[in-house]
Amino acid sequence: MAKNITAVEACERVTQFSQLLAGYNRTLETINAGEALFGLSISEYPGIARISRELDQLNKLYAVLYYYESSYRLLILLGFLCIML
Repeated sequence: MAKNITAVEACERVTQFSQLLAGYNRTLETINAGEALFGLSISEYPGIARISRELDQLNKLYAVLYYYESSYRLLILLGFLCIML
């Protein structure tokens, strides 16, 4: 796990990996369609399904973290503005 990265950067990385994984899933769907077409047994890829679930959970986690950090910065800014007034 990478250390000392912001929630924004983490969200961007999760999004990039999710897009990469979507491409792999499309490729696997094509492979499975070819296997079905030629009457072969359909291959399963449990690692891809696991990674997909993990990325979904990470996306949710970083979304909450990003929301928290954004809200916290806003509260600090509002507090500062109230002091200035």
